[in-house]
Amino acid sequence: MEQHFEFLRKHPIFESFTDEEIEQALVEFDYKIQSYKNDDIIVSSGKIHKYSAFVLEGAAQIQKYNSDGVREILGRVYSDSIGWLITAAPRTTHCDIEIVSHGESTILFLDFAKIKENDYKKIIIQQKLLKNLFVLFEEMDLRSLEYKIVLSERSIRKKIMRYFEFREKRDGSSSFCVEGSRQDFADYLSVDKSALSRELNKMKKDGLIDFNGDNFTILQKL
Repeated sequence: MEQHFEFLRKHPIFESFTDEEIEQALVEFDYKIQSYKNDDIIVSSGKIHKYSAFVLEGAAQIQKYNSDGVREILGRVYSDSIGWLITAAPRTTHCDIEIVSHGESTILFLDFAKIKENDYKKIIIQQKLLKNLFVLFEEMDLRSLEYKIVLSERSIRKKIMRYFEFREKRDGSSSFCVEGSRQDFADYLSVDKSALSRELNKMKKDGLIDFNGDNFTILQKL
Protein backbone atom coordinates (compact mmCIF):
# COMPACT_ATOMS: atom_id res chain seq x y z
CA MET A 1 0.00 0.00 0.00
CA GLU A 2 2.88 2.39 0.76
CA GLN A 3 3.80 2.80 -2.93
CA HIS A 4 0.23 3.97 -3.66
CA PHE A 5 -0.18 6.31 -0.68
CA GLU A 6 0.82 9.42 -2.62
CA PHE A 7 -2.03 8.76 -5.07
CA LEU A 8 -4.46 8.02 -2.25
CA ARG A 9 -3.74 11.38 -0.60
CA LYS A 10 -4.57 13.21 -3.84
CA HIS A 11 -7.63 11.17 -4.71
CA PRO A 12 -10.99 13.01 -4.45
CA ILE A 13 -12.57 10.16 -2.49
CA PHE A 14 -10.13 10.96 0.36
CA GLU A 15 -10.50 14.75 0.23
CA SER A 16 -9.90 16.27 3.74
CA PHE A 17 -8.71 12.88 5.15
CA THR A 18 -5.63 12.62 7.35
CA ASP A 19 -3.13 9.84 6.61
CA GLU A 20 -4.39 7.97 9.66
CA GLU A 21 -8.00 8.25 8.47
CA ILE A 22 -7.06 7.01 5.00
CA GLU A 23 -5.39 3.95 6.50
CA GLN A 24 -8.38 3.30 8.75
CA ALA A 25 -10.85 3.70 5.87
CA LEU A 26 -8.91 1.25 3.69
CA VAL A 27 -9.00 -1.38 6.41
CA GLU A 28 -12.64 -0.76 7.39
CA PHE A 29 -13.85 -0.96 3.79
CA ASP A 30 -11.91 -4.11 2.96
CA TYR A 31 -9.68 -2.48 0.33
CA LYS A 32 -7.93 -4.22 -2.54
CA ILE A 33 -5.43 -2.70 -4.96
CA GLN A 34 -4.82 -4.47 -8.28
CA SER A 35 -2.77 -3.68 -11.38
CA TYR A 36 -3.97 -4.36 -14.93
CA LYS A 37 -2.47 -4.45 -18.42
CA ASN A 38 -4.04 -2.92 -21.53
CA ASP A 39 -7.49 -4.41 -22.34
CA ASP A 40 -7.55 -6.51 -19.16
CA ILE A 41 -11.11 -6.78 -17.82
CA ILE A 42 -11.54 -4.92 -14.53
CA VAL A 43 -15.29 -5.42 -14.23
CA SER A 44 -17.18 -8.05 -16.25
CA SER A 45 -20.70 -7.44 -17.51
CA GLY A 46 -23.56 -9.64 -16.36
CA LYS A 47 -22.20 -10.11 -12.86
CA ILE A 48 -23.02 -8.78 -9.42
CA HIS A 49 -20.17 -6.69 -8.02
CA LYS A 50 -19.31 -6.32 -4.36
CA TYR A 51 -16.80 -3.49 -4.68
CA SER A 52 -16.76 0.06 -5.97
CA ALA A 53 -13.65 0.83 -7.99
CA PHE A 54 -11.42 3.90 -8.33
CA VAL A 55 -8.55 4.62 -10.70
CA LEU A 56 -5.28 5.30 -8.86
CA GLU A 57 -2.93 5.18 -11.86
CA GLY A 58 -3.51 5.06 -15.60
CA ALA A 59 -7.00 4.90 -17.10
CA ALA A 60 -10.00 2.61 -17.50
CA GLN A 61 -12.59 2.44 -20.26
CA ILE A 62 -16.32 1.95 -19.62
CA GLN A 63 -18.11 0.13 -22.42
CA LYS A 64 -21.03 -2.11 -23.30
CA TYR A 65 -22.14 -4.23 -26.24
CA ASN A 66 -25.57 -3.80 -27.81
CA SER A 67 -27.82 -6.63 -29.01
CA ASP A 68 -25.98 -6.71 -32.35
CA GLY A 69 -22.63 -7.16 -30.64
CA VAL A 70 -21.49 -3.62 -31.47
CA ARG A 71 -19.31 -2.00 -28.83
CA GLU A 72 -20.40 1.31 -27.34
CA ILE A 73 -17.76 3.26 -25.42
CA LEU A 74 -19.47 5.15 -22.60
CA GLY A 75 -16.39 6.98 -21.41
CA ARG A 76 -12.94 6.79 -19.90
CA VAL A 77 -11.78 7.50 -16.37
CA TYR A 78 -8.29 8.81 -15.65
CA SER A 79 -6.34 8.97 -12.41
CA ASP A 80 -5.83 12.73 -12.79
CA SER A 81 -9.52 13.46 -13.38
CA ILE A 82 -12.53 12.26 -11.46
CA GLY A 83 -10.90 8.91 -10.72
CA TRP A 84 -14.22 7.15 -10.33
CA LEU A 85 -15.65 4.01 -11.91
CA ILE A 86 -19.34 3.17 -12.09
CA THR A 87 -19.42 -0.12 -10.20
CA ALA A 88 -21.43 0.87 -7.14
CA ALA A 89 -24.47 -1.17 -8.15
CA PRO A 90 -26.78 -2.86 -5.61
CA ARG A 91 -25.56 -6.35 -4.81
CA THR A 92 -28.76 -7.90 -6.14
CA THR A 93 -28.36 -6.18 -9.52
CA HIS A 94 -26.29 -7.48 -12.41
CA CYS A 95 -23.99 -4.89 -13.98
CA ASP A 96 -24.61 -4.46 -17.73
CA ILE A 97 -21.39 -2.58 -18.43
CA GLU A 98 -17.83 -3.78 -18.85
CA ILE A 99 -14.78 -1.91 -17.61
CA VAL A 100 -11.38 -2.63 -19.15
CA SER A 101 -7.94 -1.20 -18.56
CA HIS A 102 -6.96 1.51 -21.06
CA GLY A 103 -3.22 1.00 -21.10
CA GLU A 104 -1.71 -0.07 -17.79
CA SER A 105 -3.71 0.88 -14.70
CA THR A 106 -3.90 0.46 -10.94
CA ILE A 107 -7.37 0.19 -9.40
CA LEU A 108 -8.52 0.62 -5.80
CA PHE A 109 -11.54 -1.46 -4.71
CA LEU A 110 -13.63 -0.55 -1.64
CA ASP A 111 -16.64 -2.33 -0.15
CA PHE A 112 -19.10 0.43 0.77
CA ALA A 113 -21.62 -2.03 2.19
CA LYS A 114 -19.49 -1.68 5.31
CA ILE A 115 -21.07 1.77 5.91
CA LYS A 116 -23.45 0.33 8.49
CA GLU A 117 -21.39 -0.01 11.64
CA ASN A 118 -22.43 2.21 14.59
CA ASP A 119 -18.96 3.03 15.87
CA TYR A 120 -18.16 6.70 16.61
CA LYS A 121 -14.72 6.65 14.97
CA LYS A 122 -16.16 4.90 11.94
CA ILE A 123 -19.03 7.40 11.71
CA ILE A 124 -16.60 10.32 11.28
CA ILE A 125 -14.85 8.53 8.40
CA GLN A 126 -18.17 7.45 6.90
CA GLN A 127 -19.47 11.03 6.93
CA LYS A 128 -16.37 12.26 5.10
CA LEU A 129 -16.60 9.45 2.56
CA LEU A 130 -20.29 10.08 1.91
CA LYS A 131 -19.67 13.79 1.40
CA ASN A 132 -16.93 13.06 -1.14
CA LEU A 133 -19.05 10.41 -2.85
CA PHE A 134 -21.88 12.90 -3.37
CA VAL A 135 -19.45 15.20 -5.19
CA LEU A 136 -18.28 12.30 -7.35
CA PHE A 137 -21.86 11.29 -8.13
CA GLU A 138 -22.65 14.84 -9.26
CA GLU A 139 -19.66 14.79 -11.59
CA MET A 140 -20.65 11.36 -12.87
CA ASP A 141 -24.20 12.59 -13.60
CA LEU A 142 -22.79 15.56 -15.50
CA ARG A 143 -20.60 13.34 -17.69
CA SER A 144 -23.54 11.02 -18.32
CA LEU A 145 -25.71 13.98 -19.39
CA GLU A 146 -22.97 15.25 -21.71
CA TYR A 147 -22.77 11.83 -23.38
CA LYS A 148 -26.55 11.73 -23.92
CA ILE A 149 -26.45 15.21 -25.48
CA VAL A 150 -23.64 14.17 -27.84
CA LEU A 151 -25.57 11.08 -28.99
CA SER A 152 -28.78 13.11 -29.46
CA GLU A 153 -27.22 15.08 -32.31
CA ARG A 154 -28.39 13.82 -35.70
CA SER A 155 -25.35 14.36 -37.91
CA ILE A 156 -21.80 13.09 -37.42
CA ARG A 157 -20.46 16.65 -37.66
CA LYS A 158 -22.74 17.88 -34.90
CA LYS A 159 -21.84 14.90 -32.69
CA ILE A 160 -18.14 15.70 -33.14
CA MET A 161 -18.52 19.42 -32.48
CA ARG A 162 -20.75 18.88 -29.46
CA TYR A 163 -18.19 16.52 -27.98
CA PHE A 164 -15.40 19.00 -28.76
CA GLU A 165 -17.37 21.80 -27.07
CA PHE A 166 -17.66 19.75 -23.87
CA ARG A 167 -13.95 18.92 -24.01
CA GLU A 168 -13.06 22.59 -24.47
CA LYS A 169 -15.08 23.53 -21.36
CA ARG A 170 -13.72 20.62 -19.33
CA ASP A 171 -10.05 21.15 -20.31
CA GLY A 172 -10.20 24.96 -20.35
CA SER A 173 -8.55 25.00 -23.78
CA SER A 174 -9.57 24.80 -27.44
CA SER A 175 -6.72 22.29 -27.93
CA PHE A 176 -6.89 18.83 -26.40
CA CYS A 177 -6.03 15.18 -26.95
CA VAL A 178 -8.69 12.60 -27.83
CA GLU A 179 -7.14 9.49 -26.34
CA GLY A 180 -7.47 6.11 -27.98
CA SER A 181 -7.82 4.98 -31.57
CA ARG A 182 -10.15 6.32 -34.26
CA GLN A 183 -12.21 3.17 -33.76
CA ASP A 184 -12.55 4.02 -30.06
CA PHE A 185 -13.69 7.54 -30.94
CA ALA A 186 -16.16 6.18 -33.50
CA ASP A 187 -17.56 3.71 -30.98
CA TYR A 188 -17.97 6.52 -28.43
CA LEU A 189 -19.96 8.59 -30.95
CA SER A 190 -21.83 5.48 -32.21
CA VAL A 191 -20.78 6.12 -35.81
CA ASP A 192 -18.86 4.24 -38.48
CA LYS A 193 -15.07 4.64 -38.31
CA SER A 194 -14.64 5.46 -42.01
CA ALA A 195 -17.52 7.96 -41.88
CA LEU A 196 -15.91 9.62 -38.86
CA SER A 197 -12.53 9.90 -40.59
CA ARG A 198 -14.14 11.42 -43.70
CA GLU A 199 -16.05 13.97 -41.63
CA LEU A 200 -12.98 14.97 -39.62
CA ASN A 201 -11.06 15.58 -42.83
CA LYS A 202 -13.95 17.64 -44.24
CA MET A 203 -14.11 19.71 -41.06
CA LYS A 204 -10.37 20.32 -41.28
CA LYS A 205 -10.71 21.38 -44.92
CA ASP A 206 -13.62 23.69 -43.98
CA GLY A 207 -11.43 25.38 -41.36
CA LEU A 208 -13.52 24.29 -38.39
CA ILE A 209 -10.83 22.21 -36.72
CA ASP A 210 -7.21 21.24 -37.05
CA PHE A 211 -5.70 17.98 -35.92
CA ASN A 212 -2.57 15.91 -35.99
CA GLY A 213 -3.10 12.34 -34.86
CA ASP A 214 -4.95 12.45 -31.53
CA ASN A 215 -4.35 16.19 -30.95
CA PHE A 216 -7.26 18.46 -31.95
CA THR A 217 -7.83 22.21 -31.99
CA ILE A 218 -11.17 23.98 -32.46
CA LEU A 219 -10.74 26.84 -34.92
CA GLN A 220 -14.38 27.88 -35.37
CA LYS A 221 -17.67 27.18 -33.65
CA LEU A 222 -20.17 25.16 -35.64
